[in-house]
Amino acid sequence: KEDEALTTWFREHHAKVVGALEESLNLGDFYIVVNPDASLTLIPPNMVTPIVNEQRYSEIIGWRVEVAVPHPTDVGKTQTIRNEYYANKRVETILSASQKTTVTEYANLIGKIPVIHIPNNNGADEVFGRPEWEALVPVLHKYGAVFEAAIEGNIRHGRPTPVFSKLGTIQALQKFWEIFGKRRTVEHADGTTETETYLEFDADKAVTLAESGEFHYQSPQPFMSDVNMILQLIFYLLVEHGEIPEGFLGSAVTGGRASLDSQLEPLVKFIEKKRSFMRSWLIQLADIALSMMALTKPNIKVDKISILWDDMTRKDGALTVQAVELGLREGILDEATALTKLPLDIENPTEVLRKAKKEREERMLLQDEAANQRIADAAARSTSLGLDGGDVAMDDNTVTDESASKKVA
Repeated sequence: KEDEALTTWFREHHAKVVGALEESLNLGDFYIVVNPDASLTLIPPNMVTPIVNEQRYSEIIGWRVEVAVPHPTDVGKTQTIRNEYYANKRVETILSASQKTTVTEYANLIGKIPVIHIPNNNGADEVFGRPEWEALVPVLHKYGAVFEAAIEGNIRHGRPTPVFSKLGTIQALQKFWEIFGKRRTVEHADGTTETETYLEFDADKAVTLAESGEFHYQSPQPFMSDVNMILQLIFYLLVEHGEIPEGFLGSAVTGGRASLDSQLEPLVKFIEKKRSFMRSWLIQLADIALSMMALTKPNIKVDKISILWDDMTRKDGALTVQAVELGLREGILDEATALTKLPLDIENPTEVLRKAKKEREERMLLQDEAANQRIADAAARSTSLGLDGGDVAMDDNTVTDESASKKVA
């Protein structure tokens, strides 16, 4: 019953649990509050502060959640709602815009703090986490800068600059601008003005130059190969920090399918590592939710909770099963060891075997009772037909007897 209730509860709240995990990856920390009706409320880290034991600051005895709620129609009017969660109570304080304070205390019947902290990548001596890509923020900025510069350079490369060259001496150049140049006044953002000389140029019209002058279009030197190399190096930094193989980030894999398969194992190891980090807060969440449900459903008992993950890849699973079957058949493996070798995530093999043995004995008992009942029913039918002293067959529908050839009236 507990398994069914917990499975149903997780199925109903799966979206919120995944959303909280994603926010923790993005923000470094996130919080889930389990309400008295076993529903969930997601709280961002900027609204939560720990409540510590004043005699020992390293001991967190509760969490304070504070949120400012603006009035929907009266602009500038704000109400502050503060909830302090402890193992034995919840204290709600409401401070209205008129400075009126209302304090209400609620009993916490489960004896556990109903706030789950989800830290991401926190160290062994750290309570709070950090965003998954925090260390790569400068690299991501550089990636964007190089990419934007490449686009701007490509636009410039596609629109070459007209160049007038070999105009002779400085006097000749000045004469050129006196004849063809035009003047205009430009006003700057700070209010100052400046007069500049510009050349009104139309590429669709003919250009004439005196003496040794030349006209041509000048384009930047090719640079895309350098851009590709820089972006690739930055991408490899992303791959190294993220621990996700490049093939699963959409990059082309040399060697095709074989290389992609070879990258699958490190990806699986990465996901398994992340799963191990999630285990503690998921068990805490399940324990609190089950405790909340047990308050209104007496048939639910809070027991030790374990997590069984689905196998992400069944590669060589059939071969493993065959090897385990051979070990059991030849007496090389005992049942507990064989269970650990199967491609299953089983936390306590001994307990699983004990439950399986108990269920197997119960099924055998039910089968024996059913067989005895069939024999009794067959004997009753033979008696009603007047077949006394004959041999009754072990069949549900057929009765044989020495006098079976006699016609029964």
